[in-house]
Order: sequence, then structure tokens, then C-alpha cells
Amino acid sequence: MSDNALEIRFPDQTQRLYLALLVFAATLLATALVIINNNSMRTVSIFLFLLFFGTGIMLALGMVRGVLVAFFMISLWIAVKQLLGVWETIRLLDHILELLLVGLTFIFAGRYHDRLHVILKTYLENQNRLKQLDLEDKTIGLLKPSIGLLRLNEEEERSIRYRRPFALILILVRPISDSAWESSERSELMRAVATGIKDTTRETDIPFLATDNTIAIILPETEIGGANKVVNNIFNRMTATQFVTSSGNSLLIQTRVQLRFGFAAFLGTSAAKVSLMEEAENSLQRSLEINTGDLFQNVFIEWQTVGELAVSTPLFEKATS
Repeated sequence: MSDNALEIRFPDQTQRLYLALLVFAATLLATALVIINNNSMRTVSIFLFLLFFGTGIMLALGMVRGVLVAFFMISLWIAVKQLLGVWETIRLLDHILELLLVGLTFIFAGRYHDRLHVILKTYLENQNRLKQLDLEDKTIGLLKPSIGLLRLNEEEERSIRYRRPFALILILVRPISDSAWESSERSELMRAVATGIKDTTRETDIPFLATDNTIAIILPETEIGGANKVVNNIFNRMTATQFVTSSGNSLLIQTRVQLRFGFAAFLGTSAAKVSLMEEAENSLQRSLEINTGDLFQNVFIEWQTVGELAVSTPLFEKATS
């Protein structure tokens, strides 16, 4: 199975679950109001209990397993009304409306259970499929590009749908001027940078290998202020990061590496499709044009912002050199 074979459709399924919950809650409320209106203070508590008891069973069993229970509860409902002497022919339409709403409440409760079951089943299937995939580049210790881009697309869809901010950082790792890496040294340096990033970023952040010499970091639910803090932490950590050479010596990576950063942020204010990778790549290119010479890493943070209310003025923050 290839990495691209993995498809995750949580946004659509989550929306269906949310709509099912809204319909169920609205029907439950309407049913409760009708019961209160149709019954006296002496009997209303009995029918509210039957309503919530039947609803709880349908939420637990779902439509398929709970359909017989729903029919039984409606039959019991009629029997209790007749036993209490409140089934009056003169109010037949009120009773029919009440029973209709009770039945709809049970149906929508069962459908909500079924929607939730589908999402949980899909989640477990995707988790199992993810376990079967070779997700990580073992040499560098980061998610492979195909998996990282899948997570990025997922985050873009989620953030646009729910109008939530998130950010993306690109880090280009290249040799210092007038030098070249040996093949083994490249892996050692990339692994040292990757380890420093994973140790510095938050549990919710998603670092992955974007290309052979570029690392990307997804920052979910993060506005520019919070993203700047993450970036500064990375800046500071990189200045102290060391790697072990093939001869066993420990050296600071800045003796062998230049780091150039690209920054992109979605502000949560647009419903249009966005591509933070493209914006981050533009930012990285600008960084390469501005930060020249033997500089170890960027001297400032400049965000490429995406959204209807995009900030036109870049946000600068002094970084540790």
C-alpha cells in the first residue's frame, strides 16, 4: 500500500455528525415542550422519563438494534396514557403529534449513534492503516513528505471549514558557503536539526521532511503571536544544537550548516482554499534573497499571511544569531 492510498474524510463526516446532533437536539427539545404542554403536572414527569429513557437506549443501540425497542417504547407510551386515563379522543390530534415527535426523537437519536459509530470506525481503520504504512524517514527521524503533506492538507481543510488559524514553517538546511557535505555528514546534520526541532516544538505541532534538505513544521490552532514564540524557541535551540561527526567529535551545527526559514500563516478569516506550502516557499525564497553571506540563520521573522484580513505589514522580531 502506498502512502498516497491513505484517504481521510473526517471533515465531511464531522459535519454530518454535527448536523445529526443539531437535528436530534432540536427534536428532543420540541418533543419535551409538547409533552409538557399536553400533560398535567401529575403525569408530565412520567412521560418525560419515558422520553429520556427511550432516547438513551436509542443512543446506546442505534437504529438497527434499537428499532424494536423504539416500537416497544411507543406502545408502552400509549398504554401508560390509557392506564392514566389521559388518552382523550377530544385531544386525539395532540396525542398523535406527541407520539410522532417521540418517534422522530428516537429515530434521530439512533441516527446520531450511527453517525458517531461511522466516525469512530473510520478513525480506527485509518489508525490501523497508518500503522501499516512506513510513515517515518528512519535516517532523519521525521515523517515522510507524502505523509506530512497529507497532514498539511487535512489541517488546511479543517482550518478553512471552522475558520481556525494555523501556521507553517519551512527550514532549509544547507552547507555553509564554500563547503560541501559528505553523504554521511548530511544525514547526521539533518538528524541533529530534526531532533532539535522535535525537542523544541509542542506536542500538537507536526514536523515533517518536506524535501531532502527542507523540514516543515505545521502549527495547528496557532496565530502569529504564538507561532513567533515557537520560531524563537527553534532559533535559540539551533544556536546550541550539536552533532557528532563520524570521527566521534561533537561540533555545533552552525560550523557546518546555514539555516533559512520560510513562514506562512492562515488567519482563520477566509473560506477560500489556501496553500500554505506555496506561501511558505515564497517566504523562504525571500529569505534566501535577503539573508546572504555567512549568516547562520534568519535575522528576522517575516510572515506570509493568508486570508481575507491578511496583514500587509510584516511582523519583525529579532532572533538570536
